[in-house]
Amino acid sequence: MLRTSYGCPYKCSFCIRWQISGGHLILLPIDEIIEEISEIQESNIFIIDDNFLMNPARLEEFITKIKESGIKKRFLSYARIDFILENEDIIRKLSEIGFTGFLIGVESHRIKDLKEYGKSFTPDDAIKASEILKKYDLDFFASIIVKPDMTRTDFSDLKRFLKKARFDFVNIQPYIPFRKTPQYETMKDRIFVDEKDYVKWDFSHQVVRPDHMTPSQFYIQILLTYLDFYWTGTSRPIHKIRKYGLEVCMSTYAKSFKLLLRYINMIWDTYLHDD
Repeated sequence: MLRTSYGCPYKCSFCIRWQISGGHLILLPIDEIIEEISEIQESNIFIIDDNFLMNPARLEEFITKIKESGIKKRFLSYARIDFILENEDIIRKLSEIGFTGFLIGVESHRIKDLKEYGKSFTPDDAIKASEILKKYDLDFFASIIVKPDMTRTDFSDLKRFLKKARFDFVNIQPYIPFRKTPQYETMKDRIFVDEKDYVKWDFSHQVVRPDHMTPSQFYIQILLTYLDFYWTGTSRPIHKIRKYGLEVCMSTYAKSFKLLLRYINMIWDTYLHDD
């Protein structure tokens, strides 16, 4: 893992990271980053900046100096949909120096959610970004937040959206209303998990009571959406094996199986306590 910056200038309403950094952004000099990368023995590097793709000029300098150094690594980082749409040429260049994909907050298939979160893109923009990444053989790791007001119809719509977007990987997480976020005040009376039970505030447990179903039924909908995407969707397992190798893919699928078992356990646990 490698960090080239600290902080995030964006202020998504559900996120607490920008509050931790005070909205400030500190960037390390590119020469120092190149030196650190050259000392890393591993072939795969995960750049863990809150958002590596922000400053086009800085990225151009990074690309140039990676080429000049002769560094041959595979990179993965976080990115934003709007940057991808506005800077396709940089995306192409990043693919040429070893980037294999990006982790991207799609957040929702519902426009009303995106507006509430302070996002400037639409679900259709996410689909366009996916098409750009596929053009350069870059994987789209999509992150989706499911709010407690989701209905079964909303989950069905989400399944259709995921198939249409043709993301390569998807992570679906229940909405977590952290303190000091606007949503906390509107949802705090419906939180049914002890706020000091930190293990369950992990982006996989449902902590706010759903509006239209029991917690166990909500987990079932998340699980069914996962299964629909990975078993009948467009995750392209053969392509992934060719790209990353059998060992990496087997490890990924093993972790996916553990996630499946975890959701089954959460379904059973919440079922025993459903009202």
